[in-house]
Amino acid sequence: MQHFTAIKLFLLISQYGYILLFPIGVIEGPVAAIVSGALVASEVLNAYTVFVILVAADITGDVLYYSLGRWGHVRFLERLSSRLGLTESRMKPLQSEFHKNDWKLILVGKTQGLGAIILYFAGVTHMRIERFLFWNFIGTLPKVGIFMAVGYLFGETLIRSQKYLDYFTFFIFGMGLLLLLGYWLFKRYMESKVGDDTSEESE
Repeated sequence: MQHFTAIKLFLLISQYGYILLFPIGVIEGPVAAIVSGALVASEVLNAYTVFVILVAADITGDVLYYSLGRWGHVRFLERLSSRLGLTESRMKPLQSEFHKNDWKLILVGKTQGLGAIILYFAGVTHMRIERFLFWNFIGTLPKVGIFMAVGYLFGETLIRSQKYLDYFTFFIFGMGLLLLLGYWLFKRYMESKVGDDTSEESE
């Protein structure tokens, strides 16, 4: 998100209010939440109304990624298979692993930078739509709340300074990677511990 665009969003939402908030929230949810939080602090927008609109917009955008994966993946895979060696048989293990950890991955996917891939793959693996919506909703509530709070407290600084906006974006992306790494390490540790206990019992 460029500095000019962040300022432009601030001016657009200031001028048109809730009318533009939903479509902007679908396309650029986090920045829209930060900008809206700043406008709530300035008493231009109502916090509760903004929160409801942005939650609906964020889920709508995620459903689009899910739909693309569920109904557009086969055609996409056919185009790439000859170049990258991707086949249905090679996708099976990934799909199985995703189903085992789907809700955890959805929650981690609410962090920026990782969401699009994980949400797309939720559709690819045919995760049940009601399960997808439930866990997506659970993850969206704190996400929107946190970004709005950041905008409320530091919105003007983030909007006017590209440097700080970039730092914040990298921080969120880094947190997502750390969550994934931490979960993977914890899972490996638990699996090895169970394996050790089993071997001791057999002896």
